[in-house]
Amino acid sequence: MRFFIRWALVYFLVATALNFLLRQDASVTGLTFLGLTVNVFSVFKIAFPITAAILIGSWFASSDPKDFVRRLANGFLTLVVCCLFLSGFSSVKTLLPLLAEALGQTPFFADPLFAALDRAIHFGVDPWRFAHAATEAVGWTDFVHHSALAYGLWWAIPAFYLPAIMVLLGDGEARQRHYLVLYFFCWILLGNILALVGLSAGPVYYDRLFGTEMYVDLNERLAAAGIAGSWFGDVQEKLWLAFAEQQQAIGSGISAFPSLHVAMATVTALYLGEKHRFLGLIGWAFFAAVLFVSVWIGYHYAIDGYFSVAAVLALHWALKRGFLRNLVTSDRNDAPSQLTPRAPAE
Repeated sequence: MRFFIRWALVYFLVATALNFLLRQDASVTGLTFLGLTVNVFSVFKIAFPITAAILIGSWFASSDPKDFVRRLANGFLTLVVCCLFLSGFSSVKTLLPLLAEALGQTPFFADPLFAALDRAIHFGVDPWRFAHAATEAVGWTDFVHHSALAYGLWWAIPAFYLPAIMVLLGDGEARQRHYLVLYFFCWILLGNILALVGLSAGPVYYDRLFGTEMYVDLNERLAAAGIAGSWFGDVQEKLWLAFAEQQQAIGSGISAFPSLHVAMATVTALYLGEKHRFLGLIGWAFFAAVLFVSVWIGYHYAIDGYFSVAAVLALHWALKRGFLRNLVTSDRNDAPSQLTPRAPAE
């Protein structure tokens, strides 16, 4: 995990420097890290079934009890580094409008283009209409509440903490490096760089930003579905408040293209599929659910998700075929993490 620790630390320092240059505040990333570190334990407590499954998997994959304890210690360290990395990401994401202005661009300049393109490739219809029609057809009246848990908490465990999960489950060095490349690709290249290149806010914020009524039907449907009293509604308003007042908070920052939710759901599905075919089916079903919810709730244009899954699959294919081999070649001093299965009891 030296590869992950090294680059996570570099990214954190770069994020701190950017905040100092654009906000004149170098403490943002550190304070966000402290908040994430405190909250991570409550997240794993709430998601106890996933936590228990990971720990049980780690126990059975260990060669002896001492090895299991070592994995727990290394997993804990990696978990802390994940918080360090994610605090950097969160702080950079809130800087995207300021970065756009510094580069001479109007914040969220790409929304009109993506809105038009989204409608054009879906036969002249906004794709959120198809999503709402589907839930209405099956009579799923409480969808906004049922989907929040999957889109928020269940998604966050593998999306945020995949490096720690790989350590706990004893994945081989080659697999770790492969998925760490995908992890960094999603969070940094897609979530920061391409998010800046195609800076957009998504359908749910479109009318607020541009003073239009293009998505008034969407917002009325969401209001009727009870979004105001849901997790989605709370997050939506907190994100807008943080943007309007240029605040920094954990998980803040408005950015639609490309969809990081869909990107990391794709990575999770690929990872689970390599573990077991049945887990892969669960992973891809979860991916489809995340893509559907991202459009239904109006956080994303459908093309945000389409682009993300295509980009992740393309990189995954290239790495598997041996292209970009230098990205997944181990450092000379990295110790192998492949462990032998637990020996049967005599």
